Amino acid sequence: MRGDLLSGDTFHRTRLECSGPHDLEVLLGFLAGRAMPGIEACEARAYRRTIELEGDEGWLGVSVTPGEVALQLEIDFPDAAVVPVIEERVRQIFDLDTETAAIHAHLRRDPLLGRLLERHPGVRVPGGWNPFEIAVRTVVGQQVSVAAATTVTGRIVEAYGRPARGDGECLTRHFPRPEELAAADLAPLGMPGKRAEAIRGLARAVADGQVVFDRDMPLAEFEAMMIALPGIGPWSAAYMGMRILGEADAFPASDLGLRIALAEDGSRPSAAAVAERAEAWRPWRAYAARLLWTSLED
Repeated sequence: MRGDLLSGDTFHRTRLECSGPHDLEVLLGFLAGRAMPGIEACEARAYRRTIELEGDEGWLGVSVTPGEVALQLEIDFPDAAVVPVIEERVRQIFDLDTETAAIHAHLRRDPLLGRLLERHPGVRVPGGWNPFEIAVRTVVGQQVSVAAATTVTGRIVEAYGRPARGDGECLTRHFPRPEELAAADLAPLGMPGKRAEAIRGLARAVADGQVVFDRDMPLAEFEAMMIALPGIGPWSAAYMGMRILGEADAFPASDLGLRIALAEDGSRPSAAAVAERAEAWRPWRAYAARLLWTSLED
């Protein structure tokens, strides 16, 4: 990360400590696999992105030093008064404040999760900077691979993203606003027509205030709000609950990756069977899901 790109009163550097163990590099890898060109950039043990807040724009970057359970945060933003807000949102993206001891003690009752916790004692649930961005990315990712979803989302950014002050190099765009996607022609960007319409419907609902992203909203209420939109089902609503609300018990039981991770003797359990088994993991099912997904990357 290059802290000398922009300097003066707009540049800030700080260290964000973490509560308890944290596999920061695994979470950075998660973000790297989903990074949108122009908005996000990932390097070795580092992540940067453009940001907008209260009418101003800039960029932030985080880096990890091997052996340290902390993030080095760099912020270039014109209004120093909102730097604490930016720091708090970065803490949410990396789930730095969760006390995991009780979570781990509970999940270890499941033999499989206990074994996974031995390998990944610092597993966390990643959030996101821009809730609308996460929501659109989730809809794009329905029934396609992570790589395919990243490609299509990148095309949306290229076609409809707005220029950003950024870092003068690879951070050059902001994610489109809801009103900018509400009537966008997305079909040529490589997605089925129904999915394109689902994204436009989501964008219209957010622009009109029908959908709000409030971290204090109960999970059941949030999921019901999202499922009421055409083209958004329980998987998407639960995944958004994990990443937008930071909800510790959100759980997309029908996820193919979870079914693969829970397979026994080559046989994958049904979504209903996954949901039944996960009842014992409440109220920390999101952390169980992250453990299972991480096990597929081992």
